[in-house]
Amino acid sequence: MVSPQQNDKMIKARLQENLVANSLTKNEVGAARIIQERSTPLVVISSGIESQHDRVWGQKQEDSTKVTDNLIKWSVVNKAPHEVWRTYDGREAMEKGLAKLIAVAKYKY
Repeated sequence: MVSPQQNDKMIKARLQENLVANSLTKNEVGAARIIQERSTPLVVISSGIESQHDRVWGQKQEDSTKVTDNLIKWSVVNKAPHEVWRTYDGREAMEKGLAKLIAVAKYKY
């Protein structure tokens, strides 16, 4: 059961993301590519539910994978909601992604 407070927080989080997501344009992704060092390792974890529900959001997730030339892993967690860490599979994907980033950092430095 979800408490009213949790529901309010979820609504607020979704509203904030929608405001940011709607303002994130291809030009801004392009600008991020210019600012961000091209070799920076990148891991992206996306909600499969959100990707299926909102094509524009899914496309922006894909665009975010191109911010650097060093995409280590892009995971779409099929049954995960917007807050992917709330599911076991989402947490596991995040842990694996973080482990890959750490491995790359250890190897590089």
